[in-house]
Amino acid sequence: MERFNTSPDPAYQRYARKLVEEGCAGFALVHRAMTPGQRMKAVQSVKGYEQDFWVLAGR
Repeated sequence: MERFNTSPDPAYQRYARKLVEEGCAGFALVHRAMTPGQRMKAVQSVKGYEQDFWVLAGR
């Protein structure tokens, strides 16, 4: 992850920044289209993924 954020290659820095910008724009678009109930369900799902990652990181 650190290399993604701090690449010495300027072309890759631009590419990585563009990926982040496009990802953020996509999530914002989805978020604006969700109902409050859908947002609550999404939060629960993401928390489940977070717990899974923590378990896997502990191995």
